[in-house]
Amino acid sequence: MSSLRAVFDRHGTDKGCRHGYDEVYERFNQPRRLLEIGVFRGASLRAWQEWWPGTELHGMDTFERGLAEVPGATLWSGDSAKVRPSDLINVDLIIDDGRHIPAAQAATFRNLAPLLGPGGVYVIEDVWALDRMTTEQLRHPWLQAHVDQFTPTHYAELWTALDGYEVIRHDLRQAHQPDSYMLEVRG
Repeated sequence: MSSLRAVFDRHGTDKGCRHGYDEVYERFNQPRRLLEIGVFRGASLRAWQEWWPGTELHGMDTFERGLAEVPGATLWSGDSAKVRPSDLINVDLIIDDGRHIPAAQAATFRNLAPLLGPGGVYVIEDVWALDRMTTEQLRHPWLQAHVDQFTPTHYAELWTALDGYEVIRHDLRQAHQPDSYMLEVRG
């Protein structure tokens, strides 16, 4: 069997070589039902199909940049901070790979975390860990271009949304991109 990194890379998702998230996901048990936010054209959903055959896959996106085609997956269109997929309950794994800004991540978590079933896991990918970054790292061009969306207040809003949950931080930045940081949230 291929490694998860090879599966991610074969399907053209940035979760493997670019971010190294395979190191975390390889330790997860196969979920019965998975919802991924921010599926773009479906590369990661196709990777999940290969890695976890038999998992019921759901994807959510605004699809403003094009439609995804993933046979066998249910796709939901809408803003993950405002729309909750109807009839979708007891999800084992929710992956937020949507808008990578703290306020949106907080709003999406508040909206979709109620879909988790008992023992479910909610993962927020591509977190800019402002509280763990040096002054030099905070000058990253992406953060500077979107300075109004990466304020300490917005970052605190994300942590307020996660209050009361067990949060495991996965810092993969040294070997990968500056936003290669995941939050694994358990109820």
